Amino acid sequence: MLYYILGVYQHQKGDLGAALDAYNDAEKLGLTDAEFHYNFGLLLVDLKDYEAAREYAAKAYAAGVPFPGLRNKLERAGQWRVASQ
Repeated sequence: MLYYILGVYQHQKGDLGAALDAYNDAEKLGLTDAEFHYNFGLLLVDLKDYEAAREYAAKAYAAGVPFPGLRNKLERAGQWRVASQ
């Protein structure tokens, strides 16, 4: 959880590389929380890694995250697609 919080902090201050490192560390340690997937997706949109961002968005929204921000960012970038079954 500590790396997740660090990732959110780094993302908010604009240090995208450090945020990516922190999120990757959190994931390696087994974090699978829906809000983690949502926030990681937001970072990936900012990094223009749209394929990965869509994957994390699918995980977050499938788990019931109600926040529309990630979907909205993907839509604005022309990258929102409903995950194929």
